[in-house]
Amino acid sequence: MIKANTGRNGADEKVVIAVRPERLQIVGSAGENVVQATVQGGSYLGSVYQYELTGAGSTFRVQTAREVADKHVFVYVPPEASTLFAAQSRPQA
Repeated sequence: MIKANTGRNGADEKVVIAVRPERLQIVGSAGENVVQATVQGGSYLGSVYQYELTGAGSTFRVQTAREVADKHVFVYVPPEASTLFAAQSRPQA
């Protein structure tokens, strides 16, 4: 679970969290504001590695200075680097 303040006391609503890929951190274990994810692929971009991950019902990217060898990782989402948006409900096709 990711904890964040939406600015509404007691509001229970779905939100989207936006975080730049270089602000996410791969960590060694579960904890507060940590998402378990699976590495789907990655690329070396010269000075950083960029990985595409799936976890918590989403697909997202992480950039890190070190190579990731594990398929399953934990990703820390820093609250101060997160921007929250109200989730848009999509009409059924």
